[in-house]
Formats: sequence, structure tokens, C-alpha cells
Amino acid sequence: MGRIIGLFRLFQRDLAELLFAIINPKTPGKIRGGMLLVLLYLFSPIDLIPDSIPVLGIMDDAVLVPMAIGFLMRMLPERVKADSEIKAWRYRRYVPVVMGIAGFLLLSWILAVFYGLYRLIFT
Repeated sequence: MGRIIGLFRLFQRDLAELLFAIINPKTPGKIRGGMLLVLLYLFSPIDLIPDSIPVLGIMDDAVLVPMAIGFLMRMLPERVKADSEIKAWRYRRYVPVVMGIAGFLLLSWILAVFYGLYRLIFT
């Protein structure tokens, strides 16, 4: 779990820029759609390799998502990328709050999965 948090910290600036690029009206539609798909995949409980497989389940998120984010960030027009960097820098003080909310949601999802498995196995 510590490695996932470490990877997220490496890409938190890119994720913030990505979110600001999505809401920028100058972002091309194809890139915006790709960004939304990456974010949906990142937060979706459905993965190519299920997270219940000990190492491989986490590796698909740790490899595919950063590759897709890097590709989409390179595809952004320079003006949109510059505007997104400025906005991400301006809102950097809110990152701990967002991380706390994301951690709470992740913990809730994990508890719901374990509760569902417990109910499935023991009832």
C-alpha cells in the first residue's frame, strides 16, 4: 500500500493538471474523453486484472495509469498545459484535503468489499 501512495505522490501534480485540463474548454474532445476514461479506470473497482490477485492486481494500476497519464499530458496543446500547470500550482494547498477524502473513499470501498466477501462466505 505504501508503494501505491508513493506512486500517487509522484503523479499528484500530473493528476491535478489533468483535472484542470479536463475542465478547460480549449482541450480537444478526444483528449478530454481519454482523460475521463483514465480517471474512470483509476477510480473504478473494475480492472483488467482484479485487485484480489496479490501483486498483479496492483501492478496494472501502477503501470497502465501513469503511462496513460503521461501520454495524454504529452498530447495536450501547450497553452492548455500551461494554464493547467498554473491552476494546479495555485490550488496545491488543497491537496492534503483531497488526499484525505480520497483515502476515506478508498478505505470505505475496501471495507465494503471485505464485508461483501464476509457475507458471501459466512452466510
